[in-house]
Amino acid sequence: MIKLADGTMLVGEYQAVSVPIMAEFDFSLSGMRWIKLDPERVVTLNAGAQSGGGPNQIWFQNPDLSKVDEVGFATLLPSSGHGNGGFINVAQFDVYGKTAAR
Repeated sequence: MIKLADGTMLVGEYQAVSVPIMAEFDFSLSGMRWIKLDPERVVTLNAGAQSGGGPNQIWFQNPDLSKVDEVGFATLLPSSGHGNGGFINVAQFDVYGKTAAR
């Protein structure tokens, strides 16, 4: 998940392994597809014409990744309520990039 300088929050699509294992993954933000996120309701939004697509555009087109203010982790996986279904365990994540004065 990223927060851009203009306050837009986006969740990236990353296809991970779908088996229950503990593993390390490296990936680049530039190769991901993005969906706009409403942080108040924690739901995804239609990106709309403002992202360069049509009125029914789901994917946020070409976000300016040179203006990322915050980076985090999110999953939109539905949970199962109780027990061991529908969760993700994240021990740590590291972010590498260049800082820029604003």
